[in-house]
Formats: sequence, structure tokens, C-alpha cells
Amino acid sequence: MPFVEEIDLPDPVQRDRAPWPVAAGMTGLATISARVLVLARRDYPVTPADTLSAVSPLDLAVAWGAAARSDARDAVQLTQSDRRYNWRSRKSDAGIAGVRYFTRYSGNWHMIPATDDVAQALKSSRVGDVLGIEGDLVQVEFTNGTYYRSSTSRDDTGDGACEVIRARSVTIERMS
Repeated sequence: MPFVEEIDLPDPVQRDRAPWPVAAGMTGLATISARVLVLARRDYPVTPADTLSAVSPLDLAVAWGAAARSDARDAVQLTQSDRRYNWRSRKSDAGIAGVRYFTRYSGNWHMIPATDDVAQALKSSRVGDVLGIEGDLVQVEFTNGTYYRSSTSRDDTGDGACEVIRARSVTIERMS
């Protein structure tokens, strides 16, 4: 990862609400405000095999808190594929707080741009950037019956643990 100074990135702020219509086929579950470090990114071309790519062309592996610290970032190897991300570290690095709690302080976020400006900002984001994101955690329902529901917890793992975020605004801080 490019050089990134030590920065303090607090936990994302989530405000739960009763479900509300966000856009056609999209239901809001909660609002989210976050300042996160981009650890990895994966672009997805629109294909029939990946229904989500029609609305979410990008996944971001992001970190905040202890997982954004350089000692944790240096000790972890990330991979992204099939709309998932995985990480691993050496056993000898397990004592590093950011590694021990990496699952709690990182996530794979499926990004849905709400506007063309947000789409352009997301497209220009790169590994090592700090993004300010304001948006909604959503459930997306497609006409073929497929749906993707955002996690509303930062503590979960496995299938269904990713955040599906309709980003209303994105700011970029270039850290390298």
C-alpha cells in the first residue's frame, strides 16, 4: 500500500430508521456517515452473471480505527473476488491490536453512486485514499427476484456481512 501517515479514523456512524423508499427497487435501512481508508478496490463490469454490477460497479475494502493503523495494514494481506474480501496475517502478528480486531474495523462495501458526481468520485478513488462517505445502507431488489441486503452491523462476518451503500456524497483525501 502507498505511504499513508497515521490517521485517526473513528467508527462509522449509523443511524437506524424505519425502512423507507430510496429509489426504484431500493429500500433504505439506515443512514451511514464514515471516514475510511481504502485498502483495496475492485471494479465490476455490468454482466448478466453479476446482477449487483448494474447498480454497484465498485467494491471497496475499507478500514477505520485500529485496522487503519500502519502496523495492522502492514501485517495483513487482502484479496477481493466474487463480491467478497478476505484477509489473513501471520500468527506472529496476531498480537497487534489492529490485526486482532481487523474484522471489526474493516469491511467490504458495495458502493452504489446516487449521482454522476458521486460515481466520478468513486471511480477516481484509489488505494491509500481516505474517503468521506455520506449515504444509506440499503436493500436492492431486482425484477428477477434477486436481492442484496446491506449488513447493519460492523461486527458480522461471512455471507451477508457486506455493506451495500447508496452513496449520496463522497470526498477524497489523497494520503500519498
